[in-house]
Amino acid sequence: MRPSSLKKKQNYLDVATELFLEQGFDATGLDQLIERCGGSKLTLYNYFGDKRGLLKEVVTRLTGELQTMLALDSDRNHSTEQQLQHFCRSYTAFVYHPKTMGLFRLMIAQSKQDSELIEYFLDRGPRRALAILEQLLVQLVADGQLQLTDPHNSAEQLLGALRGSRYFEALLTPQPSDSAQLQRYADRVVDTFLRSCH
Repeated sequence: MRPSSLKKKQNYLDVATELFLEQGFDATGLDQLIERCGGSKLTLYNYFGDKRGLLKEVVTRLTGELQTMLALDSDRNHSTEQQLQHFCRSYTAFVYHPKTMGLFRLMIAQSKQDSELIEYFLDRGPRRALAILEQLLVQLVADGQLQLTDPHNSAEQLLGALRGSRYFEALLTPQPSDSAQLQRYADRVVDTFLRSCH
């Protein structure tokens, strides 16, 4: 794809992300995109196929950001606590980010209409996050840093603790999150988790 075409496609994705998260899938029309970005419906169809294809590209982009944020700490000289803090701070910051909360709301709204897209989202988002954390725990066990009988179950419990009781409240009542407070919360979860592993 030519640089000019790639730039135009990225612009469509930027605006589509904003509209989908603000208005929902059904209320967002392709004409709105064209009005904001220029071009034509033919151009959109060439890039994305249809509106659902555009939404899938938005999901791909946002879940890709999650995978980038959750890249494991590659410095093996860092302590177990530091490695877990790195993951847990990143995860908490991501799941409470307004864009991520908006994406979850959008997927909930689409859940009865598009089960295939939901599975795609789950595989690239929540299930991928679980797999990355499980990979970290398995490595820490192999290195003799942790004692866990079931790293998969431990990863599930740790992710649940990181979301915390106010996650559903945040989903239903959008409000800005305090990044410093989230980081302190993630560190407390890590501290509790490590104390339970010894």
